[in-house]
Amino acid sequence: MIDLLHRLRYPLLAALALAMALLWPGVRAAVAVDNSLSIWFLEGDPALRTPANQRRLAALSAALGRLPAVHSVLGLAAARRPAGGLGGTTPLLATDFDSAALRQALARQPTLRDQLFSPDFRTARLLVTLRQLPDFDQRRGAGRAAVRG
Repeated sequence: MIDLLHRLRYPLLAALALAMALLWPGVRAAVAVDNSLSIWFLEGDPALRTPANQRRLAALSAALGRLPAVHSVLGLAAARRPAGGLGGTTPLLATDFDSAALRQALARQPTLRDQLFSPDFRTARLLVTLRQLPDFDQRRGAGRAAVRG
């Protein structure tokens, strides 16, 4: 048996290398990380199209910003747009905003639009920056529970 394996070592090695090369695309696709928000929402979900849902997103952003482990949250609640004179800004979300007004306001601010929404406005982005805490690994479970709760 050992003699047979010794004689066939190069063909077996070549077959193993060929099998690995043929299986590589499937392995690569299986271990790919999908960080997009599309996995969390149903196709065609109008979550960002109604003022009530936009207010909920703003409330979530504000709630995340109040967590002790969070340094800042960039989202609809914190976004401001230029207005008035030199350096004047106003909140992007007014009390009487709707989707059309939001799109119109963001049409003049392409960088802000790209940071806050996907190109089709179906996905909103929240950029959460965490504080640098020395015991972050020990607090991770509590922070995750606070976000989910």
